Amino acid sequence: KDQIFSKYIAISFLHNFANNFFPMRLGELVLPLLLKKIYKTPLREGVKGLIGIRILDLLALCIIVLTFFIGTKYFFLGGILFIVFALLVPLFINLFRKFLSTSNIFPIFLFGTFKSDLRAENQGLMPKIWWITVTAWCCKLLGMMILLLSLSNASIQTQTAILLGVELSSILPIHGLAGAGTFEAGGTFGAMISGSDFTIGLKSSIQLHLYVLSLTVLFGIIGIMILILGNLYDKKSS
Repeated sequence: KDQIFSKYIAISFLHNFANNFFPMRLGELVLPLLLKKIYKTPLREGVKGLIGIRILDLLALCIIVLTFFIGTKYFFLGGILFIVFALLVPLFINLFRKFLSTSNIFPIFLFGTFKSDLRAENQGLMPKIWWITVTAWCCKLLGMMILLLSLSNASIQTQTAILLGVELSSILPIHGLAGAGTFEAGGTFGAMISGSDFTIGLKSSIQLHLYVLSLTVLFGIIGIMILILGNLYDKKSS
């Protein structure tokens, strides 16, 4: 079990590395390809899992963005809405899942065994993944916010807008090589929306970008090392 868990961690690190460095979202393909190579997972299953993860990512980020803009004027209301939306998503997922499993409205989209997957017994899995997704996003944004506040004297509202801008730019289909340009554009746009000068957004975005890329490289190297050591262990055991 430890070997399986460590390899999943390595796959996650390498997927994140490819996703951050490859242009035009091509890095997303690394996840299903690694799953196929290491665990013999069919590409179709890997792609379906990736789509599910990205949908949850998008939902989590949209909720965070929405509650931020409400919370800038009504902090308490923003916090309440975040909790309500976060609690409603698992319920929506199960309702939508039941609808798709019995509907013939999307016969082209529901290819292969997707409908049988929707009818599976482990209906509690997606809500669990949802809470993991929300927790991961909150921890990530909190860490990046602490970094930004330590590098700049701009207000927390401005830095939060910059942070959400760069994160929203990272989920767009148009993505520069290593995020160059698109990452900074997102941060600058966020700063301007918050009423701040674009130079503050550009400076903060560049600093944050260097930090993200440095960590991406570090964890990418760790991921490769985990797989190499895991393969050596497997050969030794056999």
